[in-house]
Amino acid sequence: MEAELAQHIALGREIRSEAERIVATRGPLAEAAAWLAARAPDLAEADRGFREAVAVRISRIFALVGSDRPQ
Repeated sequence: MEAELAQHIALGREIRSEAERIVATRGPLAEAAAWLAARAPDLAEADRGFREAVAVRISRIFALVGSDRPQ
């Protein structure tokens, strides 16, 4: 149970880190870039799930603070 929780926490941190990296590098275009990456053809199911989770995280960031957040 503890190992499962630790894995879940680690995955959440990876998603957050990747979302923050994309927002920092893409700025206002981050949300569109993330969703395009999540919909790329020929992705493995695990990769697609990860990219979709990152895109959702970025969408939530923009919903809370807007896409014009300071860099």
